[in-house]
Amino acid sequence: MNRWNWVAVVAMTVALPALAQDRWRDWERERGRDFREQVVSIEKRRMQWKLERVDRRLGDLIARARPPDRKALKDLRDELTDVRDLLNAAQPVGMVGPGGPPPLMQPPAVQPGPPPPVYQPQQPPPGYQQPPPQGFQPAVMPIADPAFRNILGAMSRESFADDKLRVLDSAASTNFFLVAQVQQVLAQFNFPGDRLKAVRILRPRILDTDNAFQLYGAFEFPRDKEELKHILGQ
Repeated sequence: MNRWNWVAVVAMTVALPALAQDRWRDWERERGRDFREQVVSIEKRRMQWKLERVDRRLGDLIARARPPDRKALKDLRDELTDVRDLLNAAQPVGMVGPGGPPPLMQPPAVQPGPPPPVYQPQQPPPGYQQPPPQGFQPAVMPIADPAFRNILGAMSRESFADDKLRVLDSAASTNFFLVAQVQQVLAQFNFPGDRLKAVRILRPRILDTDNAFQLYGAFEFPRDKEELKHILGQ
């Protein structure tokens, strides 16, 4: 809402008849409208509390706003301050003048109409699952540490490399790994050939492939490093 709409809304709500020289009258006259004051009754303390809330909210927005928007928000806050000052200076209705307040206008009687139709949301059939939005990709997370430690424990309890690889292959079918976790897996094997087999199993499940260069430290001979490069697709 721009500042003129805000001033209009608050001024129409507050309607302070004793202050005919304020910005609200000038704004009306600039637009060629007839300005006619109307006395209304409001709860002054409650309105002051609401204006304080709006002022605090504007303060938060100004603090977080970009420089191009900050001036417009400050101008709006100045307008709010003017309205709040007018409200603070307002007198009770009984003190408007020696003649008392003018008679309040009675709103026209509203003829009751038919009740609005009740909206009944359509229920989906049983078992229906709403499809994900187009382009939606589910979040992929690496295996949690407790589950990963269970895998390492199961591998360490196997005596032969082929059995360790069988445990690893089963775990890799449903989990994703980080390079740091792959390094711990490679430490389970004594021979570079078995380590290369483990990398082949885990390669499609590695999330941070940018860190795959760290795996070269698990191999000593150039031919093993070259085979690792081929597996990683580097």
